[in-house]
Amino acid sequence: MGWTPTYTVAELCKEMVLADVELFKRDKYLIEGGHKVLNYKE
Repeated sequence: MGWTPTYTVAELCKEMVLADVELFKRDKYLIEGGHKVLNYKE
């Protein structure tokens, strides 16, 4: 197939955690402004 990965597992995990942190920052900002946000509990 000729496929090779472009990410390591550690890099992928880091990118996923950073994306979650940005989501939480946005939600915190919206909550502090009096807005409702979705509950992302998984």
